Amino acid sequence: MDCIRACPTGALAFGEDGSVAAIGKAVLDLSTCLTREGILCDECVTVCPSEVKAMRSAGREPVLDEDLCVGCGLCVFHCPSSPTSIRITPARTGLSIGDGHGNAT
Repeated sequence: MDCIRACPTGALAFGEDGSVAAIGKAVLDLSTCLTREGILCDECVTVCPSEVKAMRSAGREPVLDEDLCVGCGLCVFHCPSSPTSIRITPARTGLSIGDGHGNAT
């Protein structure tokens, strides 16, 4: 993934088998998703890295495959819902990243 190669701190890395090492997992809350209001939105699906594609569309709603998610946070950053419909739970701490308003906590 380009983000791994570009990461200046080394926080993102490939696993020993060449897979992307997960730094967290996305949690999707469809109750705040714009699609539930009849608004066509696929921002989270569009920005999910092509190598991962943990977020996909099923009908008009996003569906998250937690096993594929690496926790990069692109979906949270681009989610136009307020509060955001996605948050990231870091792999190591169990803390939630994102306050539901697109801000890191």
